[in-house]
Amino acid sequence: MHIKENLDIIAFFEEVDRCRGEILLRTTEGDVLNLKSELCRLIFSAICTKEDFRKKAWIECADSADQARLSAFLEV
Repeated sequence: MHIKENLDIIAFFEEVDRCRGEILLRTTEGDVLNLKSELCRLIFSAICTKEDFRKKAWIECADSADQARLSAFLEV
């Protein structure tokens, strides 16, 4: 699922911390970031402000309950 516009990064990461499984950001270029990792979060924070980022990246949740938890931040 793609990330909604005007993402509140702090609130998003707080919800990611509450998730049980892995939360992955995948890109059309083949990159994969585990958003439970502090280093990956730093990279995510830097790239999520780019204009075309939302078209080229999406979130994958290992646990369906986590997907429901993050639904406020994601486009279905």
